[in-house]
Amino acid sequence: MNELEINILNYIKNHGSFERPVPLKLLKAEFDISERGIKEIIEHLRCDFKQPIIASRRTRRGGYYLPKNDMERNEGLLPYKEQILTSQKTVTAITSVDLSEYWKGWQV
Repeated sequence: MNELEINILNYIKNHGSFERPVPLKLLKAEFDISERGIKEIIEHLRCDFKQPIIASRRTRRGGYYLPKNDMERNEGLLPYKEQILTSQKTVTAITSVDLSEYWKGWQV
């Protein structure tokens, strides 16, 4: 973990909570990094260093936090699980279309 990753992780640990997650805008300003840069660092911390950082979307004041118990983790994971199900439905719907039949009769 590099110094910037450690600093961002510590900032979320010290300033974020389930009730008051750290907004992305605050992290961008605090560390002078783009939104994409923050998101890449968060993903790196999650996947490579097994940090259970949740991106809360439950209120208008969303942001990042580290869950302190299973309830906080499970509630934070619900939007991810719903997104996966939606993506699976989309993949199933699109792959189930017989493209030769679909394009019969269409003028291209």
